[in-house]
Amino acid sequence: MYRVGNSVEQVSGGSVIKQGDQTPLGFMFRDENGAPVSLTGATVLVKIANEKIVVLEKQATLASDGYTVNFSINQDDITGSGNMRLEFMVTYTNGTKEKFPADDWQRIKITQTLDDLSKTPISYITFEKIKAEFTQMIDDIQEQVDSIIVNAGDSNPEIVASRKDFEGVVHDSLPARIDAADGAIDNFGYWTPPIEPSTAWGTNGIPTTKDPEACINALYEPFRTNHSGYVTRTVLGKDQSGIYNVYCYEFTPKTYSKTLILSAGTHGNEYTSFFALWRFLYHVVNNWRDHPTLTNIRRNVRLIVLPLINPWGFANFKRQNKNGVDLNRNTDYLWDYITGTNFQQGGGNYKGTAPFSEVETQYFKQTVEKYSDAVSSLDFHTITTVQAEHIVYTPRYLNQYKHIFNDVIDWLYKTGNRIVNGTTAVPTLSCWAAYNHNMTVANPEWYNGLYGEDIRDSVEMTEVLKYFGNIIIGACKLQNKTTQLSYSEPFLKELIYDKGTTTTPITLTSTIYGNLSHTLFSLRFRRQGILRAIGKVKVSVSEACTLSINPIIYQVNHPDFGFADIKDAKYYEESRQVSAGTHVFTIFASIPVLPFNYNEATTARPEDAKFRLRAKSTSGTITLEYFRIQLDYTPTDRGKSLERLDFTGLEANDEGSDYVTVFPNTTKYDANLDD
Repeated sequence: MYRVGNSVEQVSGGSVIKQGDQTPLGFMFRDENGAPVSLTGATVLVKIANEKIVVLEKQATLASDGYTVNFSINQDDITGSGNMRLEFMVTYTNGTKEKFPADDWQRIKITQTLDDLSKTPISYITFEKIKAEFTQMIDDIQEQVDSIIVNAGDSNPEIVASRKDFEGVVHDSLPARIDAADGAIDNFGYWTPPIEPSTAWGTNGIPTTKDPEACINALYEPFRTNHSGYVTRTVLGKDQSGIYNVYCYEFTPKTYSKTLILSAGTHGNEYTSFFALWRFLYHVVNNWRDHPTLTNIRRNVRLIVLPLINPWGFANFKRQNKNGVDLNRNTDYLWDYITGTNFQQGGGNYKGTAPFSEVETQYFKQTVEKYSDAVSSLDFHTITTVQAEHIVYTPRYLNQYKHIFNDVIDWLYKTGNRIVNGTTAVPTLSCWAAYNHNMTVANPEWYNGLYGEDIRDSVEMTEVLKYFGNIIIGACKLQNKTTQLSYSEPFLKELIYDKGTTTTPITLTSTIYGNLSHTLFSLRFRRQGILRAIGKVKVSVSEACTLSINPIIYQVNHPDFGFADIKDAKYYEESRQVSAGTHVFTIFASIPVLPFNYNEATTARPEDAKFRLRAKSTSGTITLEYFRIQLDYTPTDRGKSLERLDFTGLEANDEGSDYVTVFPNTTKYDANLDD
């Protein structure tokens, strides 16, 4: 039987043996959990092998304790010398056999004379002993180096610098500084928080009352007191009531590559989100060495935290502030568009007398403007109107890296979970930050009572922290503002025209291809990709003729698809004999587009791509009646992102050899370039 993870532990005998030495060697076996294995009634066969074959097999003797086996190599045991391997095969009373150790052999070296030990000081040794001696050697070296540094005092700047950690704190010794830098970094995995304490009022250091100042002092001020080199605080000012302070905490690593803005308490009566954000920061500040997914944040991400935007609402169990204003409807983003009675004075979502009329939203605006380089702003909430396990609201029709929310929801999903992955188009703080500063934003929400027995008990706090915490971790992985999505993501544009009763119809009288006016549409790309056009065009002709419609896509200065290359090409032309009247044509076209380039007076690098309809008729006048055209762009890094294969005139060839590649030029470009 092969059981992963079992092991062998030497319990008696030396680490060095000489060939023929009859000193008994004692061993104990442990299972995959590290527990001793009972050998009562079992037999144990010992095998010793060199690099090629087994050189000795013999039965071990079971000790009276029922766990230890002993054996020795006698004078008559011929093993040879050199590097050997040791294995134990245990046969239990029920006939089952198990190999120890499961994953490897014990290592052993047998010498011919004791003189050889001067050349090889360790000749029989278990893996555990190697590890122990190596660790001891490292500890000895570290102790020596530390002694040198400590004894050098503070007179040498280089010595002092060697004891300074990444936060700028000078430690008493080098090991202390090394310990401060411990912590593996995991920037890819999800985080499973430890079991969280209850945050019910009056438990685990939580104040007994909803006093905002008491809660900030009890929960956030220890961060600043104990980690002054990492955590600082700014008083933004009094809230609208004039009673309570609104604070901003900054968690700043010595060096950082990005900034996030985190907030809670926008709605004062949403306590769970306030406590969940605090618990996440608690682990980032105090336990980051134990959680590799938090180590990256602790070392590389600046966190700007507004822990309690609406302290008056917090103290009075109110959603709104002192003026009755819903702070999450008090920005200038779409403010004019929310006109329902619920947004007026007295309504539950009263938007205020004007955008940013409330000092609390002004503080948020000032904070975002001060830290406008932030890649994300997350405003955490506790919801009472929607009962679901995982809820998040993101801006509607604004660029967003929504995968950071979707991925966490997918990771946490269990059969039966209710998901609300909504979008919003109201004047929320998050929407304002997204629209004005191109940040990835959201209102992650939590519904109380779906986990645990009591509101904010240990079970519920662990679950909410798992959800909110991993959303923050996902935001910390972002590399760019949302403007990047305008250039790197696919999109679809729809072009629509109806002639209706216009007095200036679009007409063309030409026997050679000419442009149908007002059908030109320009696009600019920063990434290579494919641009496709597909749709329908309705035209009328004044008399019977041969009518041709030719949709073209070209790019200024494209090496293969410039206007001159495309304007009369017939790849996408459709011609037919028609009578006087109205006719509908289905159109499509595509080209590989290249990034827009800067040009000097003497250069001709690719610039804008353009779509246009061209037409001709052998007689009469063409009138454009309507069109419905979709322009579809897909970015791609593939070299030959479009290939044009022509089957024309090759009908007599075998299938598979009945076409030629007409683009790209196979003589100029290797046909296997992408393969």
